[in-house]
Amino acid sequence: MVMAVILAAPGSSQIPDQQKRNHLMNTIRLLPLFLIFCSPAFAIGPEPSGESGAKSPAENVREIIDTPVHLWHSDRSERGCWIKKENAMLFGPGKKRNGADAALDQLDRWETSKTVISFDPAPQKAHQSKPELKAAQPPPAKQVLFSAVKLTINGRPAFIMKSPKSMAGKPWVFYAATLPAYPDKAESWMHQSFLAKGISIAGIDVGEAYGSPKAFPQFEALYQKMVGMGYSTKPVLLGRSRGGLWVSSWAIKHPDRVKAIAGIYPAYDFTTYPGLKRAAPAYGLSPDELKSQPTALNPIEKMDVLAKAKIPVHIIHGIDDQVIPIAENSDRLQSIYQKNGAGDLMTLNRIKAQGHSFWPGFFRSQDLVDFVIKEASPARDR
Repeated sequence: MVMAVILAAPGSSQIPDQQKRNHLMNTIRLLPLFLIFCSPAFAIGPEPSGESGAKSPAENVREIIDTPVHLWHSDRSERGCWIKKENAMLFGPGKKRNGADAALDQLDRWETSKTVISFDPAPQKAHQSKPELKAAQPPPAKQVLFSAVKLTINGRPAFIMKSPKSMAGKPWVFYAATLPAYPDKAESWMHQSFLAKGISIAGIDVGEAYGSPKAFPQFEALYQKMVGMGYSTKPVLLGRSRGGLWVSSWAIKHPDRVKAIAGIYPAYDFTTYPGLKRAAPAYGLSPDELKSQPTALNPIEKMDVLAKAKIPVHIIHGIDDQVIPIAENSDRLQSIYQKNGAGDLMTLNRIKAQGHSFWPGFFRSQDLVDFVIKEASPARDR
């Protein structure tokens, strides 16, 4: 019906054939959106909280839209795609990869928008089976490394990006979170800037550890490997997103081995990200058990150790971050430093109108790069 109305529009006979074809293709692309908007089950609004006894939200999603759309968002025009998340469709930045839009499978790679399409439960007939709906999955992402040596330490994959420039003391950056997809292309300029100044970079994949002490043996093995190769006994720690949990927990245990800490929208409070339910398995506890031991296990509750050790910190964080809220993480760390008389040792660059995204300013922050280079220098040895 939609196609018939458009093709029969007045004056269509005067439109050149090529424009007609383009018009037709655009109509076909937008047809799934039109059908959803026309559905009585469609509503725009906040993501529903659900009621006791309700069906699984995933079972109520009637269609997944993987057509790229164009949306005005956060005062700027972005290209992205709709992605299923529980009982809602979220708009996130992304691009086509092998014919499928990137899925919202790693929250820290997305800026979740306030634009939400929510679906009410659709009635099901008793004899009908419910179709299994799956979000389009992207191809496996790959690390982006430079002048790198890949190795296995304690049975875990690790890397060392060796600076081609010789520098006294062999400074290095302890990077986290190292995962199959990280570090990625977004961090290339930053890492190349470190390498050009004689600073090497190393990291080890400990899986989704979320700051758990279970990762410490692997961190220790990487540290001893680097020191054994002549590198500094005090690296600068750099934690991106959930990597903040990695580096802060290790720094709290070994403040004497840390020169400084840098962070890009870092998580320090595991109750905000990834949340107790996801973090608990990494600690070998139930969510309730983990919740009952905040001062013993949650890094943010022990950050006074770093402030008292006078460890410099530099963070860049978006104030609109909905994945890792700035208030409970970076803002709180700054407050802890101030209460311990070390406020002058911490810089927090609060970015307006930015959330948890690939905004280039997060990864091309000259202030953050200069901080790491300055603190890594042998002249800063304390």
